[in-house]
Amino acid sequence: MPSYGLKEVERYAGFKRSQADYGGLCSVVRYREWLDAGAGGERERIADELLRYNCEDRQAMRWVMEWVAKQRRACEDGRR
Repeated sequence: MPSYGLKEVERYAGFKRSQADYGGLCSVVRYREWLDAGAGGERERIADELLRYNCEDRQAMRWVMEWVAKQRRACEDGRR
């Protein structure tokens, strides 16, 4: 595993995102685009993307936490 960042660990643990190529840098760029978009459909579409990205971050964190707990239990069971 190249790093212990959420995106790397979630992939290792089997979490799948709906926005596979979306990441932290992309979300910053999209946020700037949202600021510049003004009112209308494009602004709402960008906001929906950002909300989905943030929601999936929360889901991924929970997934990883549960996966780690499961791995820990398996290790502990193996030592008994």
